[in-house]
Amino acid sequence: MVDLRAGLDAQRSAVRAGAPGYKQRNAALRKLERALLANKDAIVRAISEDFRRPSRGRNCRVRSLPGAQRDSLRDQPPQRMDGAGGRASRLAILAGGRAGDVPAAGRGGRAAAWNYPLYLSLAPAVGAIAAGNHVMLKPSELAPNCAELMRALIADLFPAAYFTVVTGDAELAGRFSALPFDHLLFTGSARVGKQVMRAASENLTPVTLELGGKSPALVHRDYPIARRAERIMAGKLYNAGQTCVAPDYVMVAEDRLEGFINAARAATARMYPRLANNPDYTRIIKRGPVSPFARSGGASHECRRTRHRDQSRERVLHGRESRIRSALLSGVSPGAAIMQEEIFGPCCPS
Repeated sequence: MVDLRAGLDAQRSAVRAGAPGYKQRNAALRKLERALLANKDAIVRAISEDFRRPSRGRNCRVRSLPGAQRDSLRDQPPQRMDGAGGRASRLAILAGGRAGDVPAAGRGGRAAAWNYPLYLSLAPAVGAIAAGNHVMLKPSELAPNCAELMRALIADLFPAAYFTVVTGDAELAGRFSALPFDHLLFTGSARVGKQVMRAASENLTPVTLELGGKSPALVHRDYPIARRAERIMAGKLYNAGQTCVAPDYVMVAEDRLEGFINAARAATARMYPRLANNPDYTRIIKRGPVSPFARSGGASHECRRTRHRDQSRERVLHGRESRIRSALLSGVSPGAAIMQEEIFGPCCPS
């Protein structure tokens, strides 16, 4: 069993010894940048295995991280602030603050989501390290290959008392959220966010929650319907809809519905001439055991999508396999489950 508390206590001792200076933080992030770029092929392979699909790396975002690191370090080194003001500053820092934010060395926890498993794990850690914090990261167990790669990579680069990655199942994820961090950042669903905040409240741990929602798309009468359909479907099908800002439902006038569906079907076929074995189209992730950090309560995406289709009239846009096809759902009641929860897949009510 991973001894999370011992690891956090080691970070406490390191923090008390003094915050790393600007040059040290700069060097740490440059080292991380070089390692990520040197291992980009291995990262793409790991994430492709997690999503059970050959991929060109659209949900890997390896090259986005060096840009985030440069943004974090571009300001002049700030003055050290000790005392009560430091802890309040960590909320901005752990949410992606730059080195110019008021720093105070602390122990930051990051519980990451699986849909962009590398970027959503490391980008917040970059902001925390740039501001002088020490970090413990728990990647999602639903992307185990990427999680293990990050664990090994970070262990080779940094001492565990500075930056460490812990991997494990649902039981470990629950213990992680109950640790007395100086700040905890979680990305996931509102339902799970409540559980994380409840666990963190035992230690009065400040928490930042980045939660899912329902993103509407409006088809205005005066806007070219083909262009609107193409843009909506591009956002909807990127990473197979497994993106927190993907359009979740479309509002379109009833007399324009058929035109929109036809335009969406044509746009989908242009973007993805085939779905099976297409390296540009991500597969729906396979669900494992229920986890406190699972985005939708541990229910498989297939079961959820089947329930959603049963509540509406499905209009298949592209593909024959239920695992990979994209679809618009018409005739959806506002009270249907699909209108009450984040979809996180290629189905879209209209």
